[in-house]
Amino acid sequence: MSLFENDVEDTPHQIPEVNAELEDGVYFNQTDEQYHKIERYSASGIKSTLVSIPTFWAGSWMNPDKEAQDNDTDARILGRAYHAAIFEPETLASRFVGAPDLSKYDNLITSDSAVCAKLKELGQTQKKAGETAVMRALRLHDLEPKFNFASIIIGEWRETLKGQTEIAPQYWAQIQQDLQRIEDNPEIYDLVTGGFSEVTILWTCPDSGIRMKARIDKLKADCFVDLKSFANALRKPTERTIIEQVMYNGYYISMRVYQHAIAMIAQLDLKVMDEPGGETKAEIGEVKNEQNNLIDALKARTTPLPAWLFFQEKGGIPNLLARRLMLQSYPSGTDPQSIGAEDHQIKTSDSALCMKADIQIRHAKKQFNQAMEIYGPDAVWYSFNMVADMGDSDFNDWFLNEVPR
Repeated sequence: MSLFENDVEDTPHQIPEVNAELEDGVYFNQTDEQYHKIERYSASGIKSTLVSIPTFWAGSWMNPDKEAQDNDTDARILGRAYHAAIFEPETLASRFVGAPDLSKYDNLITSDSAVCAKLKELGQTQKKAGETAVMRALRLHDLEPKFNFASIIIGEWRETLKGQTEIAPQYWAQIQQDLQRIEDNPEIYDLVTGGFSEVTILWTCPDSGIRMKARIDKLKADCFVDLKSFANALRKPTERTIIEQVMYNGYYISMRVYQHAIAMIAQLDLKVMDEPGGETKAEIGEVKNEQNNLIDALKARTTPLPAWLFFQEKGGIPNLLARRLMLQSYPSGTDPQSIGAEDHQIKTSDSALCMKADIQIRHAKKQFNQAMEIYGPDAVWYSFNMVADMGDSDFNDWFLNEVPR
C-alpha cells in the first residue's frame, strides 16, 4: 500500500541544489537529497562495481538518463522517516507527519462516484457545470451533514502542513510503536542516541586518487552505527537471516568503507566544513564545540572505530538486534572490557571479514580507475570482457559431478 494512499495528485519531489565539487571535509548538515547529488564514489558505488562496470555506470552521476530514472519510492521515503525517528527524533515532526486515519470516521465517502450516487438518491443533479469533486462533496454535505468525505478531510488537513512529507497512518503508527520499543530497551537506546546523525565525510583516497564520499547514520566518539531494516519472508532463524543480509547485501563492505572514511578524518586532517544549525549564537557555538570535540576525539584514536549494525525487523515484529561487526579483534585471550584495552594501547588486527572487504574495495577502485581511463566520464561504460570463452572451470564442481573425470 502506498504511503500516499490519500493523495489526490502526484507532486514532483524537489531536490535541493548542491555543489557537486564540495571540498574534502566533514559535513554535519547535509540533507539526504544533497548527499546523493554529490558526484563521488561511495560504498554503494563499490558494491555496484563488483556486480559489473556497466551496473555502476548506469546508477552513477555519469549516466545522463539517471535523473529521469531515479524514483523516490515509498520504501525510500519510509526509510528516511525511520532514520529521522531513530537518529534525529527532534527533526521528525518538522520533516514527516502521519496522514489522518480515515478508518476512524463514520459514514465515510471515499470517492467522487460515491458522492454522485448519493446525490442521485436524493434527486439532485449529480454533476454541475464547472463543479469540482470537492464542490460536489460540499454540496452533499450541506444536504446530508452526517456524511464525512475523504477528500474534504484530507484537503483541510493538508492546509495545516508546513512542508512535511506525508506518511500513511498505519506506517506512522508503526514508527511510533517502534520508537517506544527502542526507548524501552536501554542497551539499544544508548547505542542509537548521542553523537551526531547523518554525517557526511568527503575525502580523496590517498591510494587510488578517487574522490570518495560516505554518510554515517550515527557517528560517536566510541563507535558508529548503521540502521538496517529486514524482512524474513523465508522464516529462517533470525540470526541466520541477518548474517545473510550482511553477506549478500555487502554490508561488511559498506561498514569497512565507513571505517576508512572515519580514519581519513585523522589521516588527512579533515575539517568541519559547514556551519551548525541553531536559533541563537549560543546554540550555534555549543553545537560547533560538540562537533569539534567529536572530530578531535576521532583524530586521537589509535585503533579503528568499532562498527555496529542495528537491525530492525519489518512488519511490527519487535526484533531489535544490535550487532558489533567484528572488523578488528584483539589478540587471543584479551578481554578488552576488563582491562580497558584501548587505554592500554593494545593493538587490534583485521579480521578475515575485514580483509575480504579490503580486497573487494581495492578491486572495485582498480576497476573504476581503469574504466575512467578507457571511457572517461562522458561515454557509456561497457564490460571489459564483452567477448570471452566459458568452460568447465567456470562452473561449480557439483554441477559437473555426474561427469567422469
